Order: sequence, then C-alpha cells, then structure tokens
Amino acid sequence: MLSKKSNPFLSRMTNYMNDALNSVDYSHGKCASEIVPMVKAFFEKSMSAKINWDGSCVCHNIEDISEIAKFLAMNTRNYQKLSNEDVASLKKLFEELNTLHNEALKHKFQIPSKDTYDFESKITCISEIICKNMVYMHELKENYRDGMIFQSYENLWKVIHRVNTEWNELCDRGFSLKVFYDYRDSFRYDRMMECEKTEEEKFKSFMGILDGKMKFVPLYRPVCLTVVDNNFKEEFVQEENPSITLYGMLPKSEK
Repeated sequence: MLSKKSNPFLSRMTNYMNDALNSVDYSHGKCASEIVPMVKAFFEKSMSAKINWDGSCVCHNIEDISEIAKFLAMNTRNYQKLSNEDVASLKKLFEELNTLHNEALKHKFQIPSKDTYDFESKITCISEIICKNMVYMHELKENYRDGMIFQSYENLWKVIHRVNTEWNELCDRGFSLKVFYDYRDSFRYDRMMECEKTEEEKFKSFMGILDGKMKFVPLYRPVCLTVVDNNFKEEFVQEENPSITLYGMLPKSEK
C-alpha cells in the first residue's frame, strides 16, 4: 500500500483541485466563486476514499472522476456571476460525479471484467463531453459561454445525466465517444459557416441523436459530418469518400 506522502494518485488529484480553484492551467480566470465549496467538498471526498491506493482499477477511476470535477470547474469563470439556476444545475452536475464516485467504489473488490471496462469507458466519455464542451471558451475573455457547445448548465447536466444513467442502453443502440466527437465537429462546422444553431436547437439535435431520431450526414468540403432529421432527403454528398459515411443510432424500439 502506498503511503500518503508518496501517493501519486493523491498528488495528481491535489494538482487537479489546485487547477480547478486557482486557474493554474487555463488562462482566463478562476472558476466561479459560487462553486468553490462544491469543488472542495468533492475533492475532499475523493481523496479520503476508503480504498487501498495500490494502483488498482478503483484508484484510477477515482482519480479520473476527480479530473472531471476539474473540467467542470473550468466550464465557469469567476468574473461573471452565476444565476441561482446556474448554481442549481452545477450542483446537479457534481451530484452526477458523486454517483460515479459511489459506483467506482462498488468495483473496488472486482477483478477486471467487461463491467469494469464499460464503466471506465463511461467515465472517459463523460470526461470528454465536459472537457470538450469548452471548445472555443478559452478564446473569449468576455461572454465565455459563447465558446461552449452547451451554454446552459442545465442542458449540460441533462446530457451528462442521460449518458450516466442510460449508458448501457445507449451503447446497445450505437452510442460511443465517437458520436459526441462527431457532434462537436458539426458544431465547429456550423460556427465556421456562421450558421450556428441556437442553444435550444443544439440541445434538441443532440438528444435527437441519442433517441435515434436524427443522424449524421457527410460533408466533403470540408470533410465532416452535420446533423439532420432522419427523414431529411436532400443530398449532401458531393463525391465518394469511404472514410466518412452517413450514420445514426438505432431508435429504442429497434435495438
């Protein structure tokens, strides 16, 4: 068992907490003051977890979940006051992390299996969604939310909650981290073309993908995907390119 003084997991988690609170590795300000107690409470819980810090899967999972807390803090800035609704939504996002933390502890006595690997994949996916939600955020010194995919923390929570609670069912119908990456790239394309969707449209289209009611269709100039309704018939394809194809998730009734 590692001593706390030489524990690399606790050392890295301490760095994540400092990054979240003190703006060590991002350039446009500290996290919102309203969530500082949430950040501190979550890291205190994570670093005092009743586990043997011996390098097992649960150690890595607890560390990875704590890094998500850092990314979540980075989705805020201390120079813009959060509304009561924002604070309530961020509190719900930290509750999702608490749920992940508790789930990680349930795996601490298990040998590596498909279930543990699936759980690790879910952690990675949630981490990437929260991290990549800041896609253009660092470029903006003011109105930082304009650089976010989901500018509403409530919408971000709804996305994370659904991935967290429906993970296995979503994966059975074709969900993976690639789906989110392709959605992020479609967001980049829309912004480049100055036809960015509204917050409501972005949220509705991502949920439509998860429901199997919307799909990705390819664009070849530039090479990327865009999101359309399943019954959309207009032809986007300009030329054949085997590296990028139309796809979507199965509806719930067609697993």
